[in-house]
Amino acid sequence: MRYNVNMLRKLAALIVFSLVLTVVNAQEDPEYFEYDDFADIENTVFTQYDDTIVPEYPSVVEKIESAGYIQYEDFTDDEYSDDVTEKLTFWKSLDWAFRGSILYFASGNEKQNADPSPILPSLGVSAIYNFSNRIRFEVIEDIYFTNYEYNTKTGIPMPCNQENRSAFVLGFLTGFQVTGVFAVGRTGVNIRAFIGPVMDIRIVFRAFGLKHPDDYTGDIESDVELQTAAIRKYFWSGAHWFYPVVGIGADYPINERYYLGLDVRLWYPLSEATDWRAGVSIRITPRKNR
Repeated sequence: MRYNVNMLRKLAALIVFSLVLTVVNAQEDPEYFEYDDFADIENTVFTQYDDTIVPEYPSVVEKIESAGYIQYEDFTDDEYSDDVTEKLTFWKSLDWAFRGSILYFASGNEKQNADPSPILPSLGVSAIYNFSNRIRFEVIEDIYFTNYEYNTKTGIPMPCNQENRSAFVLGFLTGFQVTGVFAVGRTGVNIRAFIGPVMDIRIVFRAFGLKHPDDYTGDIESDVELQTAAIRKYFWSGAHWFYPVVGIGADYPINERYYLGLDVRLWYPLSEATDWRAGVSIRITPRKNR
């Protein structure tokens, strides 16, 4: 009988010890979820489940990227407010892109016996907000410059060679576009399609370095000041500044930090059908675990 009592005591002690270990392990090991089950990793980090869930430390993002798991806990402290959660989500959804482009201005010059349509270099930047893995909103800016002359027969400014210039134009293609992103299998390559409104904000100056005597004759055929004023007026009349854009692009992962992108874009005006533009761009975008 004494033997059985001792065995029962040992068994009870073992059970109590096991329960203590279970409780300790439960407190030290929070739950984990594989993020592959979620469409958006960043939204998963800052998404509500039963209560508000936010990462306790910024390093949790590094743990996600390296281990492939999301650790979460329920926080009730005042410092983890809904406002903080929303700010973290917003900033983590922002991206940027830099690009260099070659632009072609099909201005109908050949029909007016003018200089060939110009091919111009351009630099651009985009601010990107990612609504999800598939939908983005971009604010775009591309800068270019070229020379213009004024065709008095048609009343339309035309890009021209330097020797025929009347005005120097500094242009800012400023726009907004909605972008759809489509992943190509598991290759890491993304295909983008985009569309949106663009304003061609053109600042017109009198061309630099004009010294021949008929610069200021008072005749619009040759007077630089009159031609420059006419060019400026045309650009801002009607809808000559409005150029909706449509395009397609692809992003290729060149390393762990950046994508190399190739874009083809078409700007089509609502005013003059002959005044369309096209461009080919190479761009750099940071990679994120989305």
